[in-house]
Amino acid sequence: MLTRSEIRAALRATGTAQRELFAEARRLRALHFGDTVILRGVVEITNVCRVNCRYCPMRRENTLDNDRYFMSSDEIVERVGAIHAAGIDIVLLQGGETTKNISILEKAIPAIQDMYSNRVEVLLNLGNMRRDQYERLRRAGATSYILKHETSDPALHQLMREDSLQQRLRCFDDLLDLGYRVGTGIISDLPGQTLESIVDDIELAHAMGAHMCSVSPFVPAPRTPLESAPSGSVDLALNILACLRICCPDILIPSVSALEKNSSGGQAQGLMAGANVMTVNFTGELESQPLPDLRAGQVRRQTAARARPGSVQWPRDSRIGLPRTGRFRARSGKQPAMSPMPGVSTDFGRFWLGQTLSVFGARIGGLALSVTAVDVLGASSGEVGILTAASTAATLILGLPAGAWVDRMRKRGLMVLCSSVRTVLMLVIPVLWWSGHLTIEVMYVVAVTVGIAALFFDIAYLSYIPLLVPADRIATANSRLEASAQVSILGGPGLAGMLMRVLSAPAVLLVDAASYLVSVFALLTIGDREVRAPRRDRARPRLGADIASGLRFVLKEPVMRRLAVSVGVSNFFATIVTTLIPLLVLRVLGFDGLMLGVIMMAGAAGGVLGALLVPALQRRFRDGRVMAGGLLVAAGCSAFGPLAALNGSHGSAVAVTLLLVGEFGTGLGAVSFRVPQLSVRQQRCPREMQGRMNATLRYVVRASMPFAALTAGWLGTAVGIVPALWIGVVGAVVTVLPIVGIDRLLSVPAVHLIEPGKAPV
Repeated sequence: MLTRSEIRAALRATGTAQRELFAEARRLRALHFGDTVILRGVVEITNVCRVNCRYCPMRRENTLDNDRYFMSSDEIVERVGAIHAAGIDIVLLQGGETTKNISILEKAIPAIQDMYSNRVEVLLNLGNMRRDQYERLRRAGATSYILKHETSDPALHQLMREDSLQQRLRCFDDLLDLGYRVGTGIISDLPGQTLESIVDDIELAHAMGAHMCSVSPFVPAPRTPLESAPSGSVDLALNILACLRICCPDILIPSVSALEKNSSGGQAQGLMAGANVMTVNFTGELESQPLPDLRAGQVRRQTAARARPGSVQWPRDSRIGLPRTGRFRARSGKQPAMSPMPGVSTDFGRFWLGQTLSVFGARIGGLALSVTAVDVLGASSGEVGILTAASTAATLILGLPAGAWVDRMRKRGLMVLCSSVRTVLMLVIPVLWWSGHLTIEVMYVVAVTVGIAALFFDIAYLSYIPLLVPADRIATANSRLEASAQVSILGGPGLAGMLMRVLSAPAVLLVDAASYLVSVFALLTIGDREVRAPRRDRARPRLGADIASGLRFVLKEPVMRRLAVSVGVSNFFATIVTTLIPLLVLRVLGFDGLMLGVIMMAGAAGGVLGALLVPALQRRFRDGRVMAGGLLVAAGCSAFGPLAALNGSHGSAVAVTLLLVGEFGTGLGAVSFRVPQLSVRQQRCPREMQGRMNATLRYVVRASMPFAALTAGWLGTAVGIVPALWIGVVGAVVTVLPIVGIDRLLSVPAVHLIEPGKAPV
């Protein structure tokens, strides 16, 4: 976020300074949206308005003199049909403030959703309404709403609109609470407006949490009190637009027609200043609508016509990356929850269901695989060790190349392939067992192949979340997925044990296969929003260069570098503690295996609670504070283990209590760190780098585990189990240091580190 003095200077920029300002705005647009312009089609459904704005030709006092019209619901749908035929999947319905619009749109919007098979953004611009009226339109299928604040100066707002700014902002909050994605807008050079109030406008747009903001230079309209006022400066409007892009790099910014009215070529200049949305008017006669020539803006247009049949793009979701995390937050402190929204929550729900069943299946299958090797094949301890190593070898050998390969593929298709492979492999073992041909060598091959499929699936899955849900819902999505993972840790082994009592271990693998098959079907029903670069832009560097670019991004981008250090070090010391806890429980404190299982379940229960609490914590605190708090809670609670050895006698109730509370708190803290750090890196990383970034950080975590386990064994032998645990606790506390001050870095846009001259992948 720029400071007020920096914004002030930028608004005055001319010549070279203005060109540099626009270049930075374009760089940030490319970083978060690529070189794509989003088209939307508009239908102006009425020119009747109850408000008497001093600058608007539709003002109430002109109503009797205007040729008034209300489009019927059928007329609206007919014109939207032309938008659909043009391949545009964002429909803007706008008009004056009048309650008659509501009943008309309650009929029109469902028909529009049916026309697009519920894969359309229905965007309304109809002014202030009561909350219940907004709710009626939301239920009808509206997804987004534009409510321009126009000026943040309360006195000027009252003068221009004869309505209070506070009421406007209350409506904005109502829309957010109802689950709309809400846009705002600024009018520049209004008579009586000051440069300082424009700075306030930019800060307010940032603070409101809007997903879109327009900038319109004042255009004097005939038959209004301001018809003789001078036109607004296009240069000032463009500077405001560029400042908005720099302060709010992930929002949608249209290049509005008012720029063209005040200066020929103004809309193209808007694109050059950082805008990424243009609107095509379909209000008039139904005929072939010319789409804008975007060459002057050096960008490509993106419409649904370029999408695969039956899979219309939602550019606003697939392009939004970085959340607003600076010193300004939404006024109400609320963002839309994962509330129903066509094409978003339904797809995520299917993905979540498939992933939940898949992680449960993996827990059950992993245990059943080991039991099959031991009980059915009579495997020795050495063979079981090889089997375990075979299932984890893929990460160490292919961990980094996998990220580069994932970035070259469509994530959803890759996940479908990986789940299909795992389905077949989990069927192979029971079939071979029933036929009498199952051997330990076959188990090795299955374990290696399943490990490879799991590696690619996990990287693709982490990289797909930012494409599946809007940026402001990534954290909520991750918390739900993490809750499922923790529940699988809590209940998976017990469920596997019960199933193996009823069925044989190989037969239980059929349950694992079924879970992967459900995951395949869930993924196939999700609309694929991933946009591949045109073939001419997909020239690939060598694999080594791709891997190096991923490493370079993680190492040089300040936030990623801190997260990598914190994740790697915290996982190292956490592995030391988790390696030694069974020895503490069984040998030092003298408990049995049942008690160890109960203690481990307490950790998973804490993880479930942590996943459920994270969204509320992130609404109240900044991400850095939530991550630091999670690490400190986990580190502090991990001290309860060695404290149990100091304060509890052999098998005492005090020791049990300390162990249970400690594991519960450790699980809660660990997940409270994991979910926001995962969300931050998904939002921070350019979408073309997601696979390599996730693979790099995954490799840091997994590669440290065997070394940490060996270190734990050496420390336990050299200094004793309890002192070794204290070393793990102290190390865990230190891991919070890289997170201290990270909120300041999060307010600065991510550095784009793809080298000049190399095509993004």
